Amino acid sequence: MFNKCRGSIFQELNGLRKAPAPAEQIVGGSPAANCEFPSIVHLTISDRPKGSMGITFSNVCGGTLIDSTHVLTAAHCLEGLVRTVKVNIGSNLKSVPGPQATNAIQNVSHEHYVHQPYLIQNDIAILTLSRPVREEGCVKFATMANPGETFDHKRCIAAGWGSLFFRGHSPNELYKVALPAIPHDVCKRRSGMRIAEGILCAGDFRPGGASVCKGDSGGPLYCPRSNGEMVLAGVTSFGYKCETDVSAFSDVGYFRNWIDRHTEGKVRKVKVNIGSNQKWALGPQSTTASSIVKHTGYGHTPYLTKSIGKRGKV
Repeated sequence: MFNKCRGSIFQELNGLRKAPAPAEQIVGGSPAANCEFPSIVHLTISDRPKGSMGITFSNVCGGTLIDSTHVLTAAHCLEGLVRTVKVNIGSNLKSVPGPQATNAIQNVSHEHYVHQPYLIQNDIAILTLSRPVREEGCVKFATMANPGETFDHKRCIAAGWGSLFFRGHSPNELYKVALPAIPHDVCKRRSGMRIAEGILCAGDFRPGGASVCKGDSGGPLYCPRSNGEMVLAGVTSFGYKCETDVSAFSDVGYFRNWIDRHTEGKVRKVKVNIGSNQKWALGPQSTTASSIVKHTGYGHTPYLTKSIGKRGKV
């Protein structure tokens, strides 16, 4: 299903393996139904990479709405001098803007993000939207994995607008693919790629298996909890020639505390069960909180963010 403009992490890691490229084929995906993934967004990023002589490039990635003003994506999507980030929300077609499409005005990447030819680590970032988004119809905020929560052997779902095969074209419509989550120790032992801490592996070690691909970077991996609830478990990061090894995602449970620190004071999805003595049985007037007021007597340490456009750092 990963980005064509500046070369993808899928291509850069090819030196880790000697295996020949597989035959071109669809990477095991199928079109998503309308509104099936209401928290996914499509990003069009204009930037100037280092050494580009002032030339602006256009880059495409995915992302996930985690509250009314924040999108979770991959840090490698935001390398270089980011000029603009267009955020298409609530549409399965990347060419058709959804009713709440907007721009991002700030981004913060993990302070220990590493992107080297043989090592990708802490590949996670947060975008701040120019205006709040409302939950409605095909627009919902994702429930994120809790700190330390794992999904070993669970059947997960990745979604994106990436290529359907290595070096192939990317579709206009949103695709999905089922990928089994792999225990971290198993992935480190069996994968031909370098698997750092904070990586969630999913997919198949055998060539030709289902996979994410170019253009899917930054997009979501949803995994089920024991009660069946699908939660945001991973952020698409890298792989080897798409369908030649497992796909690697930044583990949302591993980074959850970092995410919370960098979205402090913002409401995500707070469900309020009203009129029921049983927490799993919703009362007739159950609802979702839309705002929150916190006691202001406690300070916090500010974090450094980047403002998108000419304003530089704030």
